[in-house]
Amino acid sequence: LQAGASMGGPLIKNRMTFLGSYEYNGQDRDKSVFFGGSPSRPGQDLTPFLGTFLSPFRSHLGFAKVTYQPGSGQTVDLSYSLRHETEEKDFGDQRSQESANNFKVDVNTVTLRHMAARPSWLNEANVTVQRFRWKTLPLNPDLIGQDFQGVLRIGGADTEQLFQQDRLALRDDYTRYAQWHGKHAVKVGGVLSRMKYDVTKFFTANPVFNYRSSENFAFPFEAQFGSGDPTLNASNTQVGVYLQ
Repeated sequence: LQAGASMGGPLIKNRMTFLGSYEYNGQDRDKSVFFGGSPSRPGQDLTPFLGTFLSPFRSHLGFAKVTYQPGSGQTVDLSYSLRHETEEKDFGDQRSQESANNFKVDVNTVTLRHMAARPSWLNEANVTVQRFRWKTLPLNPDLIGQDFQGVLRIGGADTEQLFQQDRLALRDDYTRYAQWHGKHAVKVGGVLSRMKYDVTKFFTANPVFNYRSSENFAFPFEAQFGSGDPTLNASNTQVGVYLQ
């Protein structure tokens, strides 16, 4: 299912206008789960985990902008955009649907722009604040993972991850028009960005018990469980300049 809508119009006559839009994308994909090629099978009945299962994807995109003209040759824009996506993934073949991950992406961006234009020059200044958030969580974190190697993997997924990036950016672009043995446009600009990162990578936060045919899948020969501090925090500053 795909749907969208947009609307715009004046707020103050000859001074201020607005624009808003929204788009939805919903897809019900599917994936098949089946036994692997191992000639032997565990004693427990795993057939309920076999079959074709939905892998739903949902996307929401939004945009809003207000434009103001304070005077001749000047424009001020304030805009906001959002992206929100969810998806159940990381299952299929020899990985059961209950071992899927819930995948989420969120991007929120606010931009303030001022543009001034004259016959001989043009200047555009921007301030942008953005948060990007990428997250994956087990669909069933309370179910212990069991991997019957060569046959099927059941139980909850074992790893959760989070990546968050916050960005504050200042940018200015200046264009000068000149006449010298023909017409010329000289453009110079720069950007200053402050970045902050918050990362979590908790591998095997949910235990996984591994079984193999050597023991006829009667008991696990190995257990995996992660421990320690899974977080990482960092920040940096980026500077860019150009001349064209």
